Amino acid sequence: MADLEITNITDNPEPQSRTTYHRLIWNEISITIRYTCNAYGQNFDHLEIKSVEPEYAPLPFTETGYKSHYVPEHHIADMGGAVAYVQAWLAETAKAPVWQAQQAAARQLSLF
Repeated sequence: MADLEITNITDNPEPQSRTTYHRLIWNEISITIRYTCNAYGQNFDHLEIKSVEPEYAPLPFTETGYKSHYVPEHHIADMGGAVAYVQAWLAETAKAPVWQAQQAAARQLSLF
């Protein structure tokens, strides 16, 4: 079972801003989430996801530890918000055989 800690870091204090910042701990990886609703007025929401501790740690949906992702407006809110959306995305993509193999290899001690 994955370690999971959710913290809303801060909401942008500007009343017109529709960007929020969140922190999620998943499998001992600290992840920041920047969520912008109706990004650029184009009827799309935007997520910017970064692994920050350890920095650039791979995640099931990005080998680089960084992901910029657009979805139709309100889809993230309908899923329960940015943190819930990212949690579900992590859970689903962590089931992939490629991710499972990478995790098993990372746990193995290498003698060479």
